[in-house]
Amino acid sequence: MVSDRLNPPTVRSFADVPCRIGHVTPGWLTAVLQGVLPGVEVDAVSEDGVSSGTSVRARLHLRYATDRDDQPATMFAKSTPTFATRIANGLTGTAPTEAGFYRELRPQLDIEAPLGYHGAFDERSWRSIQIIEDLVATKGAGFCSPARFVSAQEAEQIVCQLAALHAQGMQLPRVSTGRPPWLRTYPDWWGQALRVVGVKRSHLRGVAAAVDHGVMPAALRGRGNDLWEGFLRSVQAHRNLPATLLHGDVHLGNWYVTEDGVMGLCDWQCVSAGHWSRDLAYALATVLDVEQRRTCDRELIEIYLDRLREGGAPPMEFTAAWHMYRRQLLGALVMWTPTYRPPPLMPDMQPTEVTEEMLRRISTAIVDLDSLSA
Repeated sequence: MVSDRLNPPTVRSFADVPCRIGHVTPGWLTAVLQGVLPGVEVDAVSEDGVSSGTSVRARLHLRYATDRDDQPATMFAKSTPTFATRIANGLTGTAPTEAGFYRELRPQLDIEAPLGYHGAFDERSWRSIQIIEDLVATKGAGFCSPARFVSAQEAEQIVCQLAALHAQGMQLPRVSTGRPPWLRTYPDWWGQALRVVGVKRSHLRGVAAAVDHGVMPAALRGRGNDLWEGFLRSVQAHRNLPATLLHGDVHLGNWYVTEDGVMGLCDWQCVSAGHWSRDLAYALATVLDVEQRRTCDRELIEIYLDRLREGGAPPMEFTAAWHMYRRQLLGALVMWTPTYRPPPLMPDMQPTEVTEEMLRRISTAIVDLDSLSA
């Protein structure tokens, strides 16, 4: 970081990784876009709409020296310019994962998700950058807030989109055999996270604080270790289950709605290879409020199983899927308890009120469905 601040590397060629979005140059963009837009030449670039979280994001405005119909006027960029964002994305491996997804897997998937123009990660400095489709410009997309209310139609679209992703993912050779180094199994994905940051300690602190503040049910008081052990078992279960491509972080904040009313998935940095029950349980426990989930989770699982089978996946009985749904809720919880009381060096990932609502929804589902006995 000190080296990059004192002597920022010049970015000209495809192999270069900018320190920050503001260092992107027309020459570098011309070089990296040649793979998807051969012959294009960028004349000028500017940025606006900068925001930050686990990464720093901005919209790029491009002017071209070439005159073509397929030249997008804007693109969306994500980078890791700060120490905290490099720790969050480098230590956990999410930066190379997202780059690999857009580079190798996104072109093979027929789903509603942004297209990727370029993704890169520098192994030494942990600089990273992703250049992807500007969905607002191309599809009039509106991005969802994590605690937004979803309609019955939107909830059905969400499980159908997941079924399409999972059915196609089962058929990708790069998922089932010969996985690239950046695509970890779901247990390995968690294994790396648990080795490098104090997830367990933050989880225990998060559970205790959430129960004390009335965010999580009183029935979970003093059960932080039980929830942790159940979570570890739910992760290890994936080693003996058929794998597909998992998005990994399917709370509503990573969904968008196109101007045609179609639900789509963005933010692909938590991709892994594991059983589809992980994504389905996480989605149902977070995109639905408590009463919605109590009313319609069974129906949505049945719709999901039908669409999964129609996509070419082996059929599964509802009873088995229901059991997997119950046990995988514990993995959803551990995505949010450390967010409530984050480890040192990790950036603030969500506003407190959002984290509390996610914890309320997931933990209530765990109590309602007795996930600890699953």
